[in-house]
Amino acid sequence: MRQLIQSFVFLSSFTAAAIFTLSLSAQDNPGIELLDQATEAKLQAQTAVDLGKVIVLCRQAKKEGLSGDNLKYCDQLLASSQLQRGIYFAQQLTGSENRQENWKELRKNALADLESAVQILEDNVKAYLLIARLNLLEDGDTQRAGKALDEAQRHARDEPALLVQIISMKASLEKDPVKREKIFSSAGEAGSPQLTFLHALTLFEIKKKNEAVKMLQKLLENEKDSPEITENVFKLLAGQGEFEAAVKILDQSAENAGGEQKNRIMLQKAGLLADMKRFAEALPLLTDLRKQVPESIEILLLRSGVYAAMGEKENALKDVDAALRLRKNHPALLLQKIKIYADDKQFDEALAVLKDLEAVDPKSNEFQAMEAELLLKLKRYDEAADVVQNVLKEDPDAPQWLELLTGIYAEAKSFDKAEKIVKEQRQKKPEDERWIRKYVSLFAEQKKFADAQKIVDEQIKKDTGKNTWVILKAVLLADEKKDAEAVAVLDDYLQKHSGDTDAALAAVQILSEAKKNKEARNRVNGILEKEPDNLRLLQTGSQIAISLGLHSEAAKMLEKVIRTAPDDALALNNLSWLYATSPLDTVRNGKRALELALKACTLTDYKEAFIVSTLAAAYAEVLDFGKAREWSQKCVDMVKAEEKTLDKTDEKATAKHKELFESVQKEYNSYKNDLPYREIPEKE
Repeated sequence: MRQLIQSFVFLSSFTAAAIFTLSLSAQDNPGIELLDQATEAKLQAQTAVDLGKVIVLCRQAKKEGLSGDNLKYCDQLLASSQLQRGIYFAQQLTGSENRQENWKELRKNALADLESAVQILEDNVKAYLLIARLNLLEDGDTQRAGKALDEAQRHARDEPALLVQIISMKASLEKDPVKREKIFSSAGEAGSPQLTFLHALTLFEIKKKNEAVKMLQKLLENEKDSPEITENVFKLLAGQGEFEAAVKILDQSAENAGGEQKNRIMLQKAGLLADMKRFAEALPLLTDLRKQVPESIEILLLRSGVYAAMGEKENALKDVDAALRLRKNHPALLLQKIKIYADDKQFDEALAVLKDLEAVDPKSNEFQAMEAELLLKLKRYDEAADVVQNVLKEDPDAPQWLELLTGIYAEAKSFDKAEKIVKEQRQKKPEDERWIRKYVSLFAEQKKFADAQKIVDEQIKKDTGKNTWVILKAVLLADEKKDAEAVAVLDDYLQKHSGDTDAALAAVQILSEAKKNKEARNRVNGILEKEPDNLRLLQTGSQIAISLGLHSEAAKMLEKVIRTAPDDALALNNLSWLYATSPLDTVRNGKRALELALKACTLTDYKEAFIVSTLAAAYAEVLDFGKAREWSQKCVDMVKAEEKTLDKTDEKATAKHKELFESVQKEYNSYKNDLPYREIPEKE
């Protein structure tokens, strides 16, 4: 305990002077002898115990009747000693990861000293900070912590380093981002780069992104000679999706950079452009960097990803192989190669590369899960199950692996094995909804709807106010082609829970699937009157309107969706399809259709057949039939390739795939004859 806290000097000029001017007799100044002893003890104090003696002597001196300057001096001496001892106790708690068993008692003692000290030393910022920190420990008084921080902030205007700590702590206590933003604003001009970052993050959180960007730009102007701050601002903007602002920062940084630093900035820019799906701009940057830094696997890896996203699989593989020659069996490179093959549905090739990856880390659960998924794609069910079972030998109750194994058995139609797993898990965890749902799903796959409904009904009885089980009951009835019953179940629930949009939408979707689109439309419009900006409702409503041939109505809904969600690929695709294929001259807009389709394809890396089909239709509408045929043929090829992975025993999926293939083939034939495609409304 012989640790003297050297970081604080507590004897003020008043205190020092008082030591030499207190010359009156003890008779005229009761308690003066004890005060002298306390002063001497303070000068000799080396430990917390020594400080305790000073505190006791000061209290005794006050009790005997000190007055005037002697009393003021005694209060100062007492407060400084309490502060010093409180700091000592606090350091035992806040300065070590391994707290003592009696840490709560230590905190109590520290707070008692510090709270007494600030009664006299009212402007001691560090004391208030410690009071706050101690109260922020487990089972502390967070309300008192907040008040202590308010006091600390009031007295710390001329201490910017402490002010940063205070504001950061106050903000961490506030869960409401709007109130948190006000705390950061209260720092005023005393804000530091650290506070600016935190403030900007909060502004992003409350959707004030323009203010956040301006704040960060001003910070860069003030700190333009700090590469570290520039880097942090770039990362913050990129992380918040403010890519354009982040690109500008990189361009500005590159102007004053050279050599290795400039290459690093250009690599960051290429990565950012790739994130923005601006692959055509990223590619030349990476090609130039490849010439300057030929040994960089990072450049090759990124360029491979860009090539893959652009559909240039051969170039993507060439870059990965070149990088693997530089760094054999590098995990990130092998993963990229697997992804390229898997995206191209070359699962055997992907599996072969995975073997090399597993050799790097044979016990990696991630790689074993990947192997099981690839084997599942290849319908090698027994091998997939073996992989999972080997993992389960080490952890028999791992839920994610048990779920995967259940899924493998279900897809292989080994329902007895799947049911056995689910039954065992339900016995172990009877309230775990994951396994209850899995049981329902297994029965539904086997068309055992009565068994499935029995389980769902049990859950509805347990929790009458939960919509998920009611919706599932309706879906099961719809799967049995009992559409009227399904809708009746939802309507009965909605009588008691009229504001449940999920249940209302489920009814709409069941009606739409049953080709009862007029009734579905009426319901959607009714809900939209209450929730006009609900994106899910607008999406669903637009699809129903398209089915009814109400293309103008659908277009208005979809335009509203993409104003709010400009990167919604499905909404972009559907609106483009309308503008390209509507039989109504007043709706069609070829130029807009092409713009929307290109964006939707970019967002989905040209990997969704139905979106590529829309791109072909858009080219046809602007009379570029060469491009229309090119993209339509790619779409036909994609749909053909999907047939390889189709479960032929799944009648619904097989019928849907056949319908899609016939549709895209019909579109291609139209473009082959230099005719744009026209959407024909469904009949009810």
